[in-house]
Amino acid sequence: MLSELATNCVRYEHSDFEVRIDARADHIRVEVHDQGDGQPIMRSPEPHEASGRGLQIVNAFARSWGVSETPGVSGKTVWFEVTAAPVS
Repeated sequence: MLSELATNCVRYEHSDFEVRIDARADHIRVEVHDQGDGQPIMRSPEPHEASGRGLQIVNAFARSWGVSETPGVSGKTVWFEVTAAPVS
């Protein structure tokens, strides 16, 4: 899922990106920040199309995901959270 979000930064925003990972006891949050103004769009590609499924993958496997902007900071952060496996 991280690869999908990072690829979107390069492919659609033509932007460098920063990754932040925050691991907690019950979940892991991954954030990808880029300098682009565009918003991610979940597509529904036809079976013959070679791309366009990245956000569908994130949506299917993440417990939650979204987009956030910080006032005064250019760009946006696309993030997702997954449930952390218990450590035994």
